[in-house]
Amino acid sequence: SEAGISEKSETKEDVNMARDFEFELFGIDWLKFKLTPEDGISVENEADLAAWSTADWEKIADRCRNGHDWYELLTFCPALVDRCDWTKFSGDEWSCYISEHPEAFSMCNFSLLDEFDWSFLLEKQPQLAEEYDWVDFDGKKWMHLLCDQPQFSKYCDWEKLDGEAWSDLLRKQ
Repeated sequence: SEAGISEKSETKEDVNMARDFEFELFGIDWLKFKLTPEDGISVENEADLAAWSTADWEKIADRCRNGHDWYELLTFCPALVDRCDWTKFSGDEWSCYISEHPEAFSMCNFSLLDEFDWSFLLEKQPQLAEEYDWVDFDGKKWMHLLCDQPQFSKYCDWEKLDGEAWSDLLRKQ
């Protein structure tokens, strides 16, 4: 009985470790992880992808379980954007995706984006500034953003910057 518990724990740990490992995979390595021998397709580099059919990509789409999976898939096959399950995206995944594909901004669940996500996104896509209400930005976030994107100063609540934030901001300018 005790051995059975140990085996179940090990199995659960193995599953968790595999899931954690998958989140560390990007690009071609992620695609290789998603393939099975039964698929009859392989990939060693991006040039191999030219031979993939729509059905091959659909197999991978069927295996997308989370936002990371969808983000990676859409990187390789943007044609599947209409099939994407956007509810799987986290704020971080949204900010990364929109930073590369601003046309997806209208599909975003903005409540998932925290100030770090917004800061990253606005550094990459400054034209989206008008869509943000700025209330969640504290002095440190303002300092970070203004160092890279001083044009956002017109939105800044300067009273949120404490002495340290001012010092850092001035030192980086």
